[in-house]
Amino acid sequence: MRRIRDLRKYGLPEALLQIWEQQQGEFLLPVQEAAVQRYGLFEGRSLVISSPTSSGKTFIGEMAAMRATFAGKRVLYLTPLRALAEEKYHTFRARYGPYGVKVVIATRDRREFDRDIEQGDFHLAVLVYEKLSQLLVRHPHLLRTVALVVVDELQMLGDPERGAGLELSLTKLLGSTPRPQLLGLSAVLREAQSVAEWLGADLLLQDERPVELQRGVLWGNRFRYRTYNTGEEGEAVWPTVASEDPRDMLFASVKYLVEQGEQVLIFLKGKRDTIQCALALAERLALPAAGEALAALALLEETALKAQLRSAFAGGVAFHHADLTPQERAVVETAYRRGEVRVIACTTTLAFGVNLPASTVFIEAVKWDTDRRTGAAIEVPLSWAEYENISGRAGRLGWHEAFGRSVLIATNQFQADLLWRAYVRGEQEQFAPAPGQDGFVDRVLNLVASKMCLHTEELQAFFRLTYLGFLQRRAAPPASTALAADIAKAVTALAEAHLITIGDDGRLQATTLGEVAARKGLRAATAVKLARFFDAARGREVPELELFYLLSLMQESQRMAVPLSVLEHRGRLYESRAREWAQEHGGEVGEEMTRLLHARMLPTTQEARAAKLAFLLLGWIGGEALASLETRYQCYAGTITAVTEEMSWMMDAAAEIAEVMGWPGAARVSTLAERVRWGVEESVLPLARARLSGLGREELKKLVAAGFASPAAVREAPPAVLARYLSPVQIAALRDARE
Repeated sequence: MRRIRDLRKYGLPEALLQIWEQQQGEFLLPVQEAAVQRYGLFEGRSLVISSPTSSGKTFIGEMAAMRATFAGKRVLYLTPLRALAEEKYHTFRARYGPYGVKVVIATRDRREFDRDIEQGDFHLAVLVYEKLSQLLVRHPHLLRTVALVVVDELQMLGDPERGAGLELSLTKLLGSTPRPQLLGLSAVLREAQSVAEWLGADLLLQDERPVELQRGVLWGNRFRYRTYNTGEEGEAVWPTVASEDPRDMLFASVKYLVEQGEQVLIFLKGKRDTIQCALALAERLALPAAGEALAALALLEETALKAQLRSAFAGGVAFHHADLTPQERAVVETAYRRGEVRVIACTTTLAFGVNLPASTVFIEAVKWDTDRRTGAAIEVPLSWAEYENISGRAGRLGWHEAFGRSVLIATNQFQADLLWRAYVRGEQEQFAPAPGQDGFVDRVLNLVASKMCLHTEELQAFFRLTYLGFLQRRAAPPASTALAADIAKAVTALAEAHLITIGDDGRLQATTLGEVAARKGLRAATAVKLARFFDAARGREVPELELFYLLSLMQESQRMAVPLSVLEHRGRLYESRAREWAQEHGGEVGEEMTRLLHARMLPTTQEARAAKLAFLLLGWIGGEALASLETRYQCYAGTITAVTEEMSWMMDAAAEIAEVMGWPGAARVSTLAERVRWGVEESVLPLARARLSGLGREELKKLVAAGFASPAAVREAPPAVLARYLSPVQIAALRDARE
């Protein structure tokens, strides 16, 4: 095995090698050594790496990125999720920032580095997939200044939501001159060979994990397993439980493992299940309290789940799901890494991207999903790929040297055999990119707005370069008739909507409205609706509630998981509140709000949910406490913060469309986007924009009320004065940030 120190022959500085040794140890793992020695990682060759979770492929991306930056080149590091981008950003900045590497981040709600990226003022930029697509609209030649693009979670090409956007950006990369080096990192991918061929990259397949993993099924007191690397089957005897209830079997097994010093993750299908499980385990295990986590939790804003999380921490246990705020989730994750939380009960969202290694993971083989047609919640089996990803959380390198376990629990022999066949001995499902008619018009607009395709012939040529086009060419001679018809239909629709123009010579050009829609990542239909609204609203001041309601009706808002009870809907709760608001507000409102106010029939679920979201946002920007909003709208804090991040992005896009349409209130809409982002009154924005360390909405409101109108005033205030409004920990955080 090659030592990290041996990499000095590639011109890497001693300081960088020391950082790597501190983080990774003295030696490279087999997949890392192969990438460097046999696949030319440091020689500019493109490479797709398909290997199991915890095999070391992420560090390959890090090595390649740092090698490029220390050669004076720029690097883009792409991730699918904002949370994963934030984690990578903070990791890279902590490791390499002190050495002088400029690390930046860009997501929909992190825009402070956009100008730096556009001007090339960075070494390493961490982006979510969608953000790269948006940046390439205004700056289509951005890739020409980049030497390396690292694509984390490349298997997301098969994702119904993100796959088409990633495919679009990668196709742009393939057409860039000069073409940057590409490094694709993927979990075990059945289509790895064809994806690598499409990308013009070598393929490095790694089937072994550096830490062995026992994947199996627990039935009664017998844990039957199959090892990941060798494929050997075995059986272990666990404590006997005088019950066939899977809950009792789970609790007894967790107690048995924790008493042996293990850390455990329990993946359950529902958020409520994770809370109930964590609280029950906190009582049964009687572990020492997670003192530091309790202290950190006490500083956070009050929420509906904070008391339950406090109870779990008191027993050395936690739960983790999307209804917690980002700050609460961060406390849970930090406490687990520190070892003071021994068990986390979580939903499957924790398995994706967040680095929380465990000795053993327990997996419930079902999850909740949403029916695309009806919007109803349905229980569906985990896919094999999801099972594989969750299992990979166990036995992570550097944490648990011997082996890890992933455990499915069965209540009878039939179920045990079924789980064994479907998961332990199962195979990954094959994915194929969908033709993508949903959103096809938006992708055509993106290509025209970025000036990558100026004629229909160029659009046809581009789509033949996509992964779908590659598969079709390989399967049979290209049949361009259907593609040409789809492109012609999309171009006509965009021209009729005034999003593009078609010149006499057939040249395609995005209008200002079309350029804004593509650059902001809005659907074409949404941009048209907003443009019509602001055109019709010319000459009147649109109230905040009406803007919120309008945006909440758009297709982008449908993915915002705002719950709506039958009582709220059939009781016309928010329709009634809207009428009360209209009586108080007076004045004229637009077509959408008028339809709600004067509807005789029961509003649709979409309309009722949009009205609810509009009132929630009104309270949010007014500074209403999170706990109060949770109670009033039966909506947990994590959902509220996620919704406000998305709505801030939409409001920001709406502000640009209002400006394009010449609407006088465009600047007010832009300010409103910031207020939605931070959840504050306009007077608090100067402090909110400064991202003062450790300060939330409540603390910012207190400071402004006390006369601290600027960030400088807060930073320069004596600690004794700040102590009237802030805790000692918050004052210390401000001092550390200043230093």
